[in-house]
Amino acid sequence: MTGPPAALDTRLPEAMGIVSGLKGAMVWIGGSLAGMSAILYVCGYLITTAHIYTLGLYGLVDFSKDYFLLEGSKFVLSIVTGLAQVVINPVSILAMAILVPFVLAAILARGPLQRGWSRLRDWYEPHSKAPWLTAARFGLYCMLLMASAVIAFDSLRAISFHLQIADLLYSSIDPARCRVQQLPVRDAFLCGRFAVLRSAFDQQLWSAIALIALTGTAWHLVANWRWRARLVAPMLFVTVLIVLLLPMEFGALLKPTRYPVVRIQLEADKPQPTRDWFLIDRAEKGLTVWDPATRRVLWIPAGDIAQMQTLAVRELFETPSDPNTAGRRQP
Repeated sequence: MTGPPAALDTRLPEAMGIVSGLKGAMVWIGGSLAGMSAILYVCGYLITTAHIYTLGLYGLVDFSKDYFLLEGSKFVLSIVTGLAQVVINPVSILAMAILVPFVLAAILARGPLQRGWSRLRDWYEPHSKAPWLTAARFGLYCMLLMASAVIAFDSLRAISFHLQIADLLYSSIDPARCRVQQLPVRDAFLCGRFAVLRSAFDQQLWSAIALIALTGTAWHLVANWRWRARLVAPMLFVTVLIVLLLPMEFGALLKPTRYPVVRIQLEADKPQPTRDWFLIDRAEKGLTVWDPATRRVLWIPAGDIAQMQTLAVRELFETPSDPNTAGRRQP
C-alpha cells in the first residue's frame, strides 16, 4: 500500500523540473525573438531614413513598422549572403583543400602538440610579468590602436561623405561624365554605375570586420592589466559606431532604387499627363510620383485619378552611355 505514493513522490519533482525547464526555454525564446525584432526594426528604420534622404524624399513618404522589419531582414540577409560569397568561392575552396592535410596532421599529432603547448605555458607563466614582455605587449597594443585609428578615420570619413549625398531625384548629370572610368559615389549613382556603390559599401563592411578583429585581439592582449577597460574603450567605441552606421550606409548606397512605372489617367476635367511617371508612394489620400524628364516629385490627390496602369518596374537611375544595360543593378 505504500509503493504508489513513494513512486509518485519521486516522479513529481522530475515533472516539475521539466515544466520549469520548458517555461525557461519559452521565456528565453520569446525574449530572443523580441530582441531580434527590435534590432531588425532599428536597422530597417535607419536604412529607410538614409535611403529617402539620399533620394530627396524625406518628409514626403511614410512607411509602416512591417516595412521597417522587412528592410532590416533584407539587410541582414544581404550581409550574410555577401560574406558567404566571399567564403565560398574557388580561391577559398582551393585554400581549404591545401590546408586539409595540415589540419589532419595536427589532429593526428595532438599529443605532441599538447605537450609542446604545455611546455610553452610553463615557460610563459613565470615570465608573464617580466618588464620586457610587458613592454612588448604594450608596443603591440599601440600598433593595434594605431591600425584601428587609421581604419576608423578612413571609414568614418567615407561614410560621412556618403551620408551627405542627398536630393538625387532633383539632380542631373552630363552623359559624357558617365563615360569616365573613376567616378565619385554621387556621379556613379546618377550614371547607374551600381558596381561602384557596391564596392564603396564593401569597403566599409570590411573595415568594420577588421575593427572587430583588432578590438578583440587588443582585449585579449591586455586582459590581465588593471586599466584594460580604459585601454580598449577607444577601439570599442569606434567599432560600435561604425557597425551602427552600416545600416545607414547600406540604405544610402545599396537599397534598391527600382520603382514601378505607371501611366495615370486623370478625371475628364483635369489636364492629362503626357508622360509616364515613377510611382514612389501610394497612400489613401493620393500618389507620390517622380517625373524623370523634369526631375520633379509630384503629388496627385486620390480623387483626381480615374485610372492607373503599371507598365514595368525600372531603375530610377539608368546608364545614359549604355542603353543596352541601362537600369540593371549589379548583383
